[in-house]
Amino acid sequence: MSRDLTYLEDIRDAADRAITHVARASSDILRDDAFLQDGVVRCLILVGEAARQVSPAARERFPHFDWAGMIGLRNVLVHRYREVDFGELWTIVTRDLPPLVEELSRYLRDFE
Repeated sequence: MSRDLTYLEDIRDAADRAITHVARASSDILRDDAFLQDGVVRCLILVGEAARQVSPAARERFPHFDWAGMIGLRNVLVHRYREVDFGELWTIVTRDLPPLVEELSRYLRDFE
């Protein structure tokens, strides 16, 4: 499980950084700011890559997490980067990531 803990921590940390990146921005700013896009995209790639490495047993601990979505988003960001919808990324970062970070933070506190 220690390997899984490392990946879960990576997911939490990268998701938290993505949230921080957009905290003082709007969806319009994200759409127009290449520098901000680069930071957010990199964080989401890390989330997806770490999610891909989490074992099936650890994924069962969080069945409500969209594991396929995290991994699939990573694949889009890496391989179909011209198709990225920054409005959709804004929604993911502002709506979906905060509860993920909160739950992983609670879970990981038991191991720190």
